[in-house]
Amino acid sequence: ELKNQDAEDDFLVYPPQFILEANSSKLCKISWIGDPLTKRERSYRFIVDELDVDLNPNVEKKSGIRILMRYEGALYVRPGDVEEAEILVDNYKIFTDEEGNEKISITLENNGGLHRLLLDTQLTLSAENVEKIVLSSDKLRGLEGSNLLAGRKREYHILLPDALKGKKTLVEF
Repeated sequence: ELKNQDAEDDFLVYPPQFILEANSSKLCKISWIGDPLTKRERSYRFIVDELDVDLNPNVEKKSGIRILMRYEGALYVRPGDVEEAEILVDNYKIFTDEEGNEKISITLENNGGLHRLLLDTQLTLSAENVEKIVLSSDKLRGLEGSNLLAGRKREYHILLPDALKGKKTLVEF
């Protein structure tokens, strides 16, 4: 679950507001003014909302639809000396979902100092008397392409291959 907390006191945004005409661009500078950084990057969600401003208040209003835009992006603040992402399997278990499918619930943990996008990911599954099964990114929906933040854990659910159903399974990342 994504939880956004106000971080307005950690950044200086200049200019804080501006008018952006059609087919034009403006430069907006964002500066870190928060507490000194530790050994891990900090992650933020950058949100810019278009305001409903009437630039021509004396013009007669006609019917129509007004659409306001919202821009969102990731923003990472890194200390100078930071360790790379280190992704580990924290825990895993086999479970049956509401539709009767056997799945693996796997929790990955990033013990490093930087976030990592999980791309071209592979999981190796093994069980007694079963040849190792390597699940590549096309079999890892929900995990492939996700972002694991520094110092955080994230849980994923993956369909269990038929050859491993009913068996004690080991997982390697």
